[in-house]
Amino acid sequence: MPQEQPGTLLAENDKHEAEHKRISAEIEALKGTNKDELVEQLKTANEETEKYKERAGHLKSNVIRQEKEHQRLQKEVEDLQNAISDSNPKLLKSRRAGEVDKVIVRLTEELLKKKVNKVGEAATRINRAIAHDDRIDRIRVETDGHMGLFGKDGYESRVDLSAGQMQILIMSLVSAPAEVIRYHAPFIIDTPLARLDEGHRGGLFKHWCGLEQQVILLSQDTKITAEVYKRLEPHVCRTCLVEAQSLNSAGARSRVSADV
Repeated sequence: MPQEQPGTLLAENDKHEAEHKRISAEIEALKGTNKDELVEQLKTANEETEKYKERAGHLKSNVIRQEKEHQRLQKEVEDLQNAISDSNPKLLKSRRAGEVDKVIVRLTEELLKKKVNKVGEAATRINRAIAHDDRIDRIRVETDGHMGLFGKDGYESRVDLSAGQMQILIMSLVSAPAEVIRYHAPFIIDTPLARLDEGHRGGLFKHWCGLEQQVILLSQDTKITAEVYKRLEPHVCRTCLVEAQSLNSAGARSRVSADV
């Protein structure tokens, strides 16, 4: 029997049941009248409807049996697949690794949601401490990497930042994750003083001196004045002078002199 036939016959059976009810009502209405021939025709039609109803009952039972058999065979296939995996160490390890990977992904997503809020809070606090102006009141970091800057009015700011303010913002965003995850890798900072005014420099010096990790500062000698060095000296472990030497091949190489 084609797969669609039971469903078609069941649908036809519903139609015949409705027809059966209609015919039965007409037969009752015609009883006692002189329309005996019409009554006989209606009875014949009613008998056909009863046959369809009986056939539909058998089809329903058959469909139920097939569904139960399908579920049994599906369960048997799953049991066999599990048995094969359990008997094969590589397949078992692969399946377990897949399950662990799903757990790690879910945990990472949940942890990321919690950590980004802390990163935004830390970046806000660091930026306020370094910057000598209050243009940025709050920094928000979202799980998709989007960053929002908000003013004191609570609205997201669209004002362009100066080069120095952008540098302070970047420093805040770099320092915040390190603080939140407590990963004390060294900070290597290249020429940070070139675009900063005195107010921003003071906040930046204070920030560097309060960090737990090592800070490696690369700067032009003209930027490290006697006054700047005096402020940094109590926190300086070692100084080095890096000089470029020209080569005959038109290239260059660096020479490092320590404690200069």
